[in-house]
Amino acid sequence: MYIKRPTSIPVYVVGTALNESELTSTSSTESSVTGASENCQLPANKVPNTSDTPQDCEELIEKAFNDVSIVHSKYTCSQKNCVNLSSQELKRIKCRGTGKDCFNHQWLLDPALSYCEKTGYFWLLYEEGVGMFCLLCKKHNKINLQNKSSKFNIEASVRFKRNAVLEHGNSQQHKSAVEAEMIRRVSVFHKEIERRDQSRDDVIHSAFLALYWLAKEEVANKKFAALLEMTELLGLSDMKFFNHRSAGGTREMLLILGQVIKNVTLEKVKRASCFALLCDEVCDIANNEQLVTFIKYVDPDSSKATTQFLSAKNLLTNSESANAETIKSTVLTQMAESKLEVSKLTGLATDGASVMTGKRNGVASKLREESKLLLSVHCICHRLALACNDANDDVAYIKTVEKILIQLWSLFHNSAKKTATYAKAVVNYNQISLSTQGRKKIGKSFKKACRTRWLSMEKAIDVFTMILSP
Repeated sequence: MYIKRPTSIPVYVVGTALNESELTSTSSTESSVTGASENCQLPANKVPNTSDTPQDCEELIEKAFNDVSIVHSKYTCSQKNCVNLSSQELKRIKCRGTGKDCFNHQWLLDPALSYCEKTGYFWLLYEEGVGMFCLLCKKHNKINLQNKSSKFNIEASVRFKRNAVLEHGNSQQHKSAVEAEMIRRVSVFHKEIERRDQSRDDVIHSAFLALYWLAKEEVANKKFAALLEMTELLGLSDMKFFNHRSAGGTREMLLILGQVIKNVTLEKVKRASCFALLCDEVCDIANNEQLVTFIKYVDPDSSKATTQFLSAKNLLTNSESANAETIKSTVLTQMAESKLEVSKLTGLATDGASVMTGKRNGVASKLREESKLLLSVHCICHRLALACNDANDDVAYIKTVEKILIQLWSLFHNSAKKTATYAKAVVNYNQISLSTQGRKKIGKSFKKACRTRWLSMEKAIDVFTMILSP
Protein backbone atom coordinates (compact mmCIF):
# COMPACT_ATOMS: atom_id res chain seq x y z
CA MET A 1 0.00 0.00 0.00
CA TYR A 2 1.31 3.46 -0.90
CA ILE A 3 0.71 6.58 1.13
CA LYS A 4 -1.17 9.39 -0.60
CA ARG A 5 1.09 11.90 -2.30
CA PRO A 6 1.19 15.65 -1.60
CA THR A 7 -1.15 17.56 -3.90
CA SER A 8 1.43 19.99 -5.19
CA ILE A 9 4.89 21.44 -4.71
CA PRO A 10 5.15 25.03 -3.43
CA VAL A 11 6.84 27.35 -5.88
CA TYR A 12 9.39 28.40 -3.31
CA VAL A 13 11.01 25.00 -2.79
CA VAL A 14 13.85 25.53 -5.26
CA GLY A 15 15.64 28.55 -6.69
CA THR A 16 14.13 31.25 -4.56
CA ALA A 17 16.99 33.65 -5.13
CA LEU A 18 19.55 34.37 -7.79
CA ASN A 19 22.80 32.48 -7.24
CA GLU A 20 26.12 31.95 -8.92
CA SER A 21 24.90 28.90 -10.80
CA GLU A 22 22.78 31.17 -13.02
CA LEU A 23 25.98 32.71 -14.32
CA THR A 24 27.95 29.50 -14.88
CA SER A 25 29.49 28.79 -18.23
CA THR A 26 28.31 26.29 -20.80
CA SER A 27 30.91 23.77 -19.77
CA SER A 28 29.80 23.73 -16.12
CA THR A 29 26.20 23.35 -17.21
CA GLU A 30 27.00 20.44 -19.48
CA SER A 31 28.42 18.55 -16.52
CA SER A 32 25.01 18.61 -14.81
CA VAL A 33 23.55 16.18 -17.30
CA THR A 34 26.24 13.52 -17.04
CA GLY A 35 25.24 10.04 -16.00
CA ALA A 36 22.89 9.29 -18.91
CA SER A 37 23.75 6.64 -21.42
CA GLU A 38 25.79 7.55 -24.51
CA ASN A 39 22.70 7.32 -26.71
CA CYS A 40 20.94 9.86 -24.53
CA GLN A 41 23.53 12.66 -24.45
CA LEU A 42 22.24 16.13 -25.34
CA PRO A 43 23.22 17.72 -28.62
CA ALA A 44 25.63 20.62 -28.38
CA ASN A 45 22.88 23.13 -29.16
CA LYS A 46 20.67 21.79 -26.34
CA VAL A 47 22.74 22.62 -23.30
CA PRO A 48 20.49 23.07 -20.23
CA ASN A 49 19.73 26.64 -19.25
CA THR A 50 18.68 26.12 -15.65
CA SER A 51 19.43 27.86 -12.41
CA ASP A 52 18.81 24.63 -10.46
CA THR A 53 21.55 22.04 -10.07
CA PRO A 54 20.86 18.28 -10.18
CA GLN A 55 21.09 18.33 -6.38
CA ASP A 56 18.36 20.99 -6.31
CA CYS A 57 16.20 18.85 -8.56
CA GLU A 58 16.72 15.82 -6.34
CA GLU A 59 15.69 17.86 -3.31
CA LEU A 60 12.63 19.06 -5.19
CA ILE A 61 11.65 15.49 -6.01
CA GLU A 62 12.15 14.39 -2.40
CA LYS A 63 9.80 17.11 -1.20
CA ALA A 64 7.19 16.17 -3.80
CA PHE A 65 6.91 12.53 -2.75
CA ASN A 66 6.76 10.54 0.45
CA ASP A 67 9.86 8.91 1.89
CA VAL A 68 8.43 5.46 1.17
CA SER A 69 7.89 6.27 -2.50
CA ILE A 70 10.29 4.86 -5.10
CA VAL A 71 10.67 7.60 -7.72
CA HIS A 72 12.61 7.29 -10.96
CA SER A 73 13.95 10.35 -12.77
CA LYS A 74 16.94 11.38 -14.81
CA TYR A 75 18.47 13.00 -11.72
CA THR A 76 17.91 10.25 -9.15
CA CYS A 77 18.65 7.35 -11.47
CA SER A 78 21.91 8.90 -12.72
CA GLN A 79 23.19 9.11 -9.15
CA LYS A 80 22.15 5.54 -8.31
CA ASN A 81 23.14 4.02 -11.68
CA CYS A 82 19.56 2.83 -12.04
CA VAL A 83 18.72 1.57 -15.57
CA ASN A 84 15.32 -0.02 -15.07
CA LEU A 85 12.30 -0.34 -12.83
CA SER A 86 12.26 -2.88 -10.04
CA SER A 87 11.28 -6.42 -10.94
CA GLN A 88 8.16 -6.14 -8.79
CA GLU A 89 7.06 -2.99 -10.63
CA LEU A 90 7.79 -4.51 -14.03
CA LYS A 91 5.64 -7.46 -13.09
CA ARG A 92 2.84 -5.16 -11.94
CA ILE A 93 2.64 -2.99 -15.05
CA LYS A 94 2.93 -5.95 -17.42
CA CYS A 95 -0.10 -7.46 -15.75
CA ARG A 96 -2.22 -4.47 -16.62
CA GLY A 97 -4.76 -5.21 -19.37
CA THR A 98 -3.17 -6.89 -22.34
CA GLY A 99 0.33 -6.07 -21.20
CA LYS A 100 1.07 -3.88 -24.24
CA ASP A 101 1.19 -0.61 -22.24
CA CYS A 102 4.51 -0.70 -20.42
CA PHE A 103 6.63 2.16 -19.15
CA ASN A 104 10.11 2.38 -20.69
CA HIS A 105 12.81 3.52 -18.27
CA GLN A 106 14.80 5.05 -21.15
CA TRP A 107 12.07 7.68 -21.59
CA LEU A 108 13.43 9.40 -18.48
CA LEU A 109 16.79 9.94 -20.19
CA ASP A 110 15.58 10.70 -23.71
CA PRO A 111 16.15 14.42 -24.50
CA ALA A 112 13.75 14.28 -27.44
CA LEU A 113 10.97 13.08 -25.17
CA SER A 114 11.34 14.39 -21.62
CA TYR A 115 13.78 17.30 -21.85
CA CYS A 116 12.64 20.96 -21.89
CA GLU A 117 15.08 23.24 -23.70
CA LYS A 118 13.71 26.45 -22.15
CA THR A 119 13.98 25.38 -18.52
CA GLY A 120 16.74 22.80 -18.79
CA TYR A 121 14.66 20.23 -16.89
CA PHE A 122 14.25 16.52 -17.56
CA TRP A 123 10.68 16.76 -16.40
CA LEU A 124 9.41 13.16 -16.65
CA LEU A 125 9.12 11.27 -13.34
CA TYR A 126 7.88 7.79 -12.55
CA GLU A 127 6.67 6.62 -9.12
CA GLU A 128 6.52 2.85 -8.71
CA GLY A 129 3.07 1.59 -7.93
CA VAL A 130 1.47 4.85 -9.12
CA GLY A 131 2.48 6.17 -12.55
CA MET A 132 4.03 9.10 -14.45
CA PHE A 133 4.35 12.71 -13.28
CA CYS A 134 5.71 15.99 -14.61
CA LEU A 135 8.27 17.76 -12.43
CA LEU A 136 7.35 21.22 -13.77
CA CYS A 137 3.59 20.75 -13.43
CA LYS A 138 3.96 19.54 -9.85
CA LYS A 139 6.35 22.34 -8.99
CA HIS A 140 3.95 25.05 -10.19
CA ASN A 141 0.72 23.11 -9.49
CA LYS A 142 -0.67 23.36 -13.02
CA ILE A 143 -3.80 21.65 -14.26
CA ASN A 144 -5.53 21.29 -17.63
CA LEU A 145 -7.78 24.36 -17.87
CA GLN A 146 -10.09 22.75 -20.42
CA ASN A 147 -11.16 19.62 -18.57
CA LYS A 148 -9.74 20.54 -15.10
CA SER A 149 -7.66 17.38 -15.21
CA SER A 150 -4.66 17.19 -12.89
CA LYS A 151 -2.87 14.38 -14.71
CA PHE A 152 0.92 14.47 -14.40
CA ASN A 153 0.49 16.76 -11.36
CA ILE A 154 -1.75 15.56 -8.52
CA GLU A 155 -2.94 12.44 -10.34
CA ALA A 156 -0.54 10.06 -12.02
CA SER A 157 -0.80 9.27 -15.71
CA VAL A 158 -1.04 5.53 -16.31
CA ARG A 159 -1.21 5.73 -20.09
CA PHE A 160 2.24 4.24 -20.66
CA LYS A 161 2.73 5.26 -24.29
CA ARG A 162 5.40 7.40 -25.83
CA ASN A 163 2.75 9.47 -27.58
CA ALA A 164 1.11 10.20 -24.21
CA VAL A 165 4.37 11.71 -22.92
CA LEU A 166 4.81 13.73 -26.13
CA GLU A 167 1.23 14.99 -25.93
CA HIS A 168 1.78 16.22 -22.39
CA GLY A 169 4.98 18.00 -23.42
CA ASN A 170 2.96 19.91 -26.04
CA SER A 171 -0.10 20.49 -23.85
CA GLN A 172 -1.23 23.88 -22.60
CA GLN A 173 -0.88 22.60 -19.03
CA HIS A 174 2.82 21.86 -19.52
CA LYS A 175 3.45 25.08 -21.43
CA SER A 176 1.93 27.16 -18.62
CA ALA A 177 4.24 25.38 -16.17
CA VAL A 178 7.24 26.21 -18.37
CA GLU A 179 6.11 29.83 -18.55
CA ALA A 180 5.75 30.01 -14.77
CA GLU A 181 9.25 28.59 -14.34
CA MET A 182 10.76 31.14 -16.74
CA ILE A 183 8.98 34.02 -15.00
CA ARG A 184 10.30 32.74 -11.69
CA ARG A 185 13.85 32.93 -12.95
CA VAL A 186 13.89 36.26 -14.74
CA SER A 187 11.49 38.40 -12.71
CA VAL A 188 12.98 40.29 -9.77
CA PHE A 189 9.47 41.18 -8.65
CA HIS A 190 8.44 37.54 -8.71
CA LYS A 191 11.42 36.61 -6.57
CA GLU A 192 10.44 39.32 -4.12
CA ILE A 193 6.92 37.93 -4.01
CA GLU A 194 8.30 34.43 -3.43
CA ARG A 195 10.42 35.66 -0.55
CA ARG A 196 7.44 37.48 0.94
CA ASP A 197 5.31 34.34 0.69
CA GLN A 198 8.03 32.22 2.28
CA SER A 199 8.48 34.54 5.24
CA ARG A 200 4.80 35.42 5.73
CA ASP A 201 4.26 33.25 8.81
CA ASP A 202 7.54 34.29 10.45
CA VAL A 203 6.86 37.98 9.78
CA ILE A 204 3.35 37.84 11.23
CA HIS A 205 4.62 35.93 14.28
CA SER A 206 7.39 38.50 14.87
CA ALA A 207 4.96 41.40 14.49
CA PHE A 208 2.51 39.94 17.01
CA LEU A 209 5.39 39.19 19.39
CA ALA A 210 6.59 42.80 19.15
CA LEU A 211 3.09 44.13 19.84
CA TYR A 212 2.67 41.73 22.77
CA TRP A 213 5.94 43.04 24.23
CA LEU A 214 4.68 46.62 23.94
CA ALA A 215 1.50 45.70 25.79
CA LYS A 216 3.32 43.81 28.55
CA GLU A 217 5.76 46.69 29.06
CA GLU A 218 2.89 49.22 29.03
CA VAL A 219 4.38 51.13 26.10
CA ALA A 220 2.03 53.16 23.90
CA ASN A 221 0.89 51.14 20.87
CA LYS A 222 1.64 54.12 18.61
CA LYS A 223 5.29 53.08 19.03
CA PHE A 224 4.54 49.82 17.21
CA ALA A 225 5.64 51.06 13.78
CA ALA A 226 8.86 52.49 15.21
CA LEU A 227 9.60 49.20 16.95
CA LEU A 228 9.19 47.31 13.68
CA GLU A 229 11.58 49.71 11.96
CA MET A 230 14.10 49.04 14.72
CA THR A 231 13.80 45.28 14.20
CA GLU A 232 14.60 45.82 10.52
CA LEU A 233 17.75 47.74 11.45
CA LEU A 234 18.74 44.93 13.83
CA GLY A 235 18.73 42.38 11.01
CA LEU A 236 15.13 41.21 10.55
CA SER A 237 14.96 42.57 7.01
CA ASP A 238 11.85 40.53 6.18
CA MET A 239 9.84 42.78 8.51
CA LYS A 240 9.60 45.21 5.60
CA PHE A 241 6.95 42.88 4.17
CA PHE A 242 4.64 43.61 7.11
CA ASN A 243 2.30 46.36 5.91
CA HIS A 244 -0.36 46.45 8.65
CA ARG A 245 1.16 49.34 10.58
CA SER A 246 -1.75 51.77 10.68
CA ALA A 247 -3.59 52.66 13.88
CA GLY A 248 -6.55 50.55 12.77
CA GLY A 249 -4.34 47.56 11.97
CA THR A 250 -2.56 47.85 15.31
CA ARG A 251 -5.88 48.01 17.15
CA GLU A 252 -7.16 44.93 15.33
CA MET A 253 -3.97 43.02 16.21
CA LEU A 254 -4.36 43.99 19.86
CA LEU A 255 -7.93 42.72 19.82
CA ILE A 256 -6.76 39.43 18.27
CA LEU A 257 -4.04 39.06 20.92
CA GLY A 258 -6.57 39.77 23.65
CA GLN A 259 -9.02 37.23 22.27
CA VAL A 260 -6.33 34.54 22.01
CA ILE A 261 -5.21 35.13 25.60
CA LYS A 262 -8.82 35.18 26.75
CA ASN A 263 -9.53 31.89 24.97
CA VAL A 264 -6.57 30.26 26.72
CA THR A 265 -7.83 31.55 30.07
CA LEU A 266 -11.41 30.42 29.44
CA GLU A 267 -10.26 26.96 28.42
CA LYS A 268 -8.60 26.57 31.84
CA VAL A 269 -11.58 28.10 33.68
CA LYS A 270 -13.95 25.61 32.07
CA ARG A 271 -11.76 22.77 33.30
CA ALA A 272 -11.79 24.16 36.86
CA SER A 273 -14.52 23.03 39.27
CA CYS A 274 -15.51 26.59 40.22
CA PHE A 275 -14.48 30.23 39.86
CA ALA A 276 -15.03 33.69 41.38
CA LEU A 277 -15.45 37.17 39.89
CA LEU A 278 -13.89 40.46 40.98
CA CYS A 279 -16.00 43.42 39.80
CA ASP A 280 -15.68 47.18 40.08
CA GLU A 281 -17.10 50.23 38.36
CA VAL A 282 -14.73 52.68 36.65
CA CYS A 283 -14.98 55.63 34.29
CA ASP A 284 -12.83 55.56 31.17
CA ILE A 285 -11.20 58.52 29.43
CA ALA A 286 -14.44 59.20 27.54
CA ASN A 287 -16.31 59.34 30.87
CA ASN A 288 -18.22 56.14 30.12
CA GLU A 289 -19.08 54.04 33.15
CA GLN A 290 -17.58 50.59 32.66
CA LEU A 291 -17.87 47.39 34.66
CA VAL A 292 -14.42 45.80 34.80
CA THR A 293 -14.43 42.11 35.69
CA PHE A 294 -11.58 39.79 36.63
CA ILE A 295 -11.90 36.06 37.14
CA LYS A 296 -10.15 33.94 39.76
CA TYR A 297 -9.81 30.18 39.56
CA VAL A 298 -7.50 27.31 40.40
CA ASP A 299 -5.34 26.54 37.39
CA PRO A 300 -5.88 22.82 36.64
CA ASP A 301 -2.33 22.54 35.26
CA SER A 302 -0.36 24.22 38.06
CA SER A 303 -2.92 23.87 40.91
CA LYS A 304 -2.35 27.53 41.80
CA ALA A 305 -4.92 30.26 42.35
CA THR A 306 -4.84 32.50 39.27
CA THR A 307 -6.45 35.86 38.57
CA GLN A 308 -6.96 37.01 34.98
CA PHE A 309 -8.79 39.83 33.25
CA LEU A 310 -12.14 38.73 31.85
CA SER A 311 -14.09 41.63 30.39
CA ALA A 312 -14.95 45.34 30.41
CA LYS A 313 -18.46 46.41 29.43
CA ASN A 314 -20.34 49.72 29.31
CA LEU A 315 -23.01 49.71 32.02
CA LEU A 316 -25.17 52.41 30.46
CA THR A 317 -25.50 50.98 26.96
CA ASN A 318 -28.97 49.59 27.60
CA SER A 319 -29.76 51.26 30.92
CA GLU A 320 -30.09 54.76 32.33
CA SER A 321 -28.63 53.94 35.73
CA ALA A 322 -25.86 51.71 37.03
CA ASN A 323 -28.11 50.08 39.62
CA ALA A 324 -27.92 46.55 40.99
CA GLU A 325 -30.16 45.11 38.30
CA THR A 326 -28.05 46.65 35.54
CA ILE A 327 -24.79 45.40 37.05
CA LYS A 328 -26.25 41.91 37.54
CA SER A 329 -27.45 41.81 33.93
CA THR A 330 -24.02 42.96 32.72
CA VAL A 331 -22.21 40.28 34.75
CA LEU A 332 -24.48 37.56 33.37
CA THR A 333 -23.94 38.90 29.85
CA GLN A 334 -20.16 38.78 30.32
CA MET A 335 -20.40 35.18 31.50
CA ALA A 336 -22.70 34.22 28.62
CA GLU A 337 -20.33 35.76 26.06
CA SER A 338 -17.49 33.77 27.61
CA LYS A 339 -19.66 30.61 27.70
CA LEU A 340 -19.18 30.14 31.44
CA GLU A 341 -21.63 28.19 33.57
CA VAL A 342 -23.38 30.34 36.17
CA SER A 343 -23.68 27.31 38.46
CA LYS A 344 -19.86 27.30 38.86
CA LEU A 345 -19.81 30.90 40.15
CA THR A 346 -19.01 30.55 43.88
CA GLY A 347 -17.51 33.94 44.79
CA LEU A 348 -17.94 37.66 44.12
CA ALA A 349 -15.44 40.29 45.35
CA THR A 350 -16.53 43.96 45.27
CA ASP A 351 -15.59 47.32 46.74
CA GLY A 352 -18.21 47.03 49.47
CA ALA A 353 -20.58 49.66 48.06
CA SER A 354 -24.23 49.20 49.01
CA VAL A 355 -25.21 48.60 45.38
CA MET A 356 -22.85 45.64 45.39
CA THR A 357 -23.31 44.16 48.88
CA GLY A 358 -26.88 45.19 49.77
CA LYS A 359 -28.59 42.43 51.75
CA ARG A 360 -31.81 42.43 49.72
CA ASN A 361 -31.24 44.31 46.48
CA GLY A 362 -27.46 44.20 46.09
CA VAL A 363 -25.70 42.63 43.13
CA ALA A 364 -24.42 39.75 45.28
CA SER A 365 -27.89 38.87 46.56
CA LYS A 366 -29.34 38.96 43.04
CA LEU A 367 -26.57 36.73 41.67
CA ARG A 368 -27.12 34.34 44.55
CA GLU A 369 -30.52 33.64 43.02
CA GLU A 370 -28.67 32.25 39.98
CA SER A 371 -25.96 30.43 41.96
CA LYS A 372 -26.90 29.28 45.46
CA LEU A 373 -23.27 28.71 46.53
CA LEU A 374 -22.18 32.30 45.85
CA LEU A 375 -20.17 34.00 48.63
CA SER A 376 -19.85 37.79 48.67
CA VAL A 377 -16.44 39.15 49.72
CA HIS A 378 -15.59 42.77 50.58
CA CYS A 379 -12.24 43.47 48.83
CA ILE A 380 -9.42 43.48 51.40
CA CYS A 381 -7.69 46.40 49.70
CA HIS A 382 -10.81 48.57 49.90
CA ARG A 383 -11.31 47.57 53.54
CA LEU A 384 -7.70 48.47 54.38
CA ALA A 385 -8.10 51.91 52.80
CA LEU A 386 -11.34 52.50 54.68
CA ALA A 387 -9.74 51.39 57.95
CA CYS A 388 -6.84 53.80 57.48
CA ASN A 389 -9.22 56.68 56.74
CA ASP A 390 -11.32 55.91 59.79
CA ALA A 391 -8.19 55.72 61.95
CA ASN A 392 -7.11 59.16 60.72
CA ASP A 393 -10.35 60.68 61.95
CA ASP A 394 -9.57 59.64 65.54
CA VAL A 395 -6.01 61.06 65.63
CA ALA A 396 -5.81 64.87 65.59
CA TYR A 397 -2.11 64.90 64.68
CA ILE A 398 -2.70 62.87 61.49
CA LYS A 399 -5.59 65.12 60.49
CA THR A 400 -3.26 68.12 60.82
CA VAL A 401 -0.58 66.46 58.68
CA GLU A 402 -3.17 65.55 56.07
CA LYS A 403 -4.39 69.17 55.94
CA ILE A 404 -0.83 70.50 55.53
CA LEU A 405 -0.05 68.06 52.72
CA ILE A 406 -3.19 69.01 50.80
CA GLN A 407 -2.39 72.72 51.20
CA LEU A 408 1.20 72.23 50.01
CA TRP A 409 0.06 70.29 46.95
CA SER A 410 -2.53 72.93 46.10
CA LEU A 411 -0.03 75.77 46.63
CA PHE A 412 2.53 74.52 44.13
CA HIS A 413 0.26 72.65 41.74
CA ASN A 414 -1.60 75.76 40.61
CA SER A 415 1.27 78.27 40.44
CA ALA A 416 4.25 78.06 38.09
CA LYS A 417 5.96 81.01 39.82
CA LYS A 418 5.76 79.39 43.26
CA THR A 419 6.98 76.10 41.79
CA ALA A 420 10.10 77.82 40.39
CA THR A 421 10.76 79.55 43.72
CA TYR A 422 10.34 76.27 45.57
CA ALA A 423 12.72 74.46 43.22
CA LYS A 424 15.35 77.19 43.74
CA ALA A 425 14.99 76.91 47.52
CA VAL A 426 15.43 73.13 47.38
CA VAL A 427 18.57 73.49 45.26
CA ASN A 428 20.08 76.02 47.67
CA TYR A 429 19.09 73.98 50.71
CA ASN A 430 20.57 70.73 49.43
CA GLN A 431 23.44 72.46 47.62
CA ILE A 432 22.84 70.50 44.45
CA SER A 433 22.97 71.44 40.79
CA LEU A 434 19.86 70.72 38.71
CA SER A 435 18.92 71.27 35.10
CA THR A 436 15.77 73.14 34.06
CA GLN A 437 13.97 69.85 33.57
CA GLY A 438 15.08 68.72 37.02
CA ARG A 439 13.63 71.86 38.64
CA LYS A 440 10.32 71.21 36.88
CA LYS A 441 10.25 67.65 38.23
CA ILE A 442 10.83 68.91 41.77
CA GLY A 443 7.88 71.25 41.47
CA LYS A 444 5.60 68.49 40.18
CA SER A 445 6.77 65.82 42.60
CA PHE A 446 4.23 66.58 45.34
CA LYS A 447 1.48 63.99 45.56
CA LYS A 448 -2.06 64.84 46.53
CA ALA A 449 -3.17 63.29 49.81
CA CYS A 450 -6.71 62.23 48.99
CA ARG A 451 -8.87 59.85 50.99
CA THR A 452 -10.51 58.44 47.88
CA ARG A 453 -7.12 57.21 46.66
CA TRP A 454 -5.69 54.18 48.38
CA LEU A 455 -3.02 55.14 50.96
CA SER A 456 -2.16 58.32 49.05
CA MET A 457 -1.02 60.05 52.25
CA GLU A 458 1.94 57.70 52.59
CA LYS A 459 3.12 58.52 49.08
CA ALA A 460 2.75 62.25 49.69
CA ILE A 461 4.82 62.08 52.88
CA ASP A 462 7.53 59.94 51.21
CA VAL A 463 7.96 62.46 48.41
CA PHE A 464 8.05 65.41 50.81
CA THR A 465 10.72 63.87 53.06
CA MET A 466 12.79 62.69 50.08
CA ILE A 467 13.02 66.23 48.67
CA LEU A 468 13.82 68.01 51.94
CA SER A 469 16.25 65.46 53.35
CA PRO A 470 19.89 66.61 52.78
